[in-house]
Amino acid sequence: MSGIQVVADSACDLPDEILGEFGIDVVPLTICFGDEEYVDRRTLSPAEFWKLCSDSRVLPTTAAPAPGAFLDAFERARDAGKDGVVCVTMSSGISGTYQSAVKASEMLDSEFPVEVVDCRSITVAEGLVVLAAARAALDAAPLDTVVSVARSATGRLRGFVALDTLDNLKKGGRIGAAQALFGSALSVKPIIKMEDGVVVGESRQRTRGRALDYLVKTTKALGEVEILGVTHGDASDLDEFLRMVAGGFPDLEIVVSQMGAVLGAHVGEGAVCLATLVR
Repeated sequence: MSGIQVVADSACDLPDEILGEFGIDVVPLTICFGDEEYVDRRTLSPAEFWKLCSDSRVLPTTAAPAPGAFLDAFERARDAGKDGVVCVTMSSGISGTYQSAVKASEMLDSEFPVEVVDCRSITVAEGLVVLAAARAALDAAPLDTVVSVARSATGRLRGFVALDTLDNLKKGGRIGAAQALFGSALSVKPIIKMEDGVVVGESRQRTRGRALDYLVKTTKALGEVEILGVTHGDASDLDEFLRMVAGGFPDLEIVVSQMGAVLGAHVGEGAVCLATLVR
């Protein structure tokens, strides 16, 4: 079967139906709760992850795939008769996943082309880049065109995450430039975003309701957008948020998923992400 195979890491948080529809091959990260190790989305689903979070006092940790895991995916594509691979990974600024994919591509015969794209983001924001590439591949676009589509989407990517807590980010060492969001008021709801491939603080909102409203208003202020992605960390108010998003962006495609363990381990329960591609 000719054509371009799109590969992604499991941090893309695309729903299973989209992964299946577009034939996207997903390379999983590893999740650890103390001494217990799980394979993201294979031996631990997002729903199971959030259940473990609520039951465990141990903060989960994540580990990037080894180059061999990506090599297996690339070889599957080659053996299936694909013309090449476009692999989209989460930001190299927060994980070694991109570097693992690049190392794997260097292990292959140079006659089978593999291009690795660092999307500079994570979760459903990464998923929107993966989906753009997969749609181009499904339209029988050649390798260079699929790469161009993925890189264009990366440059047009915007995303914001509303948190209920900063505890996970702080303990996990990924707080980075978001450190300024810490405040004495326990009710403050931080907003974070990816900037230059790392997590930075965007703003602080007084209440959860204001935080969710801020996500929608800030996204609308970006101007014309072509697609939206929503993912959540077992948020009880997801339906309310989706109504807000639909009201703000009528007739626009919205990709909805449950946040997986890769970002979830760092942002904690209740986190909600709204991502988009600007035109």
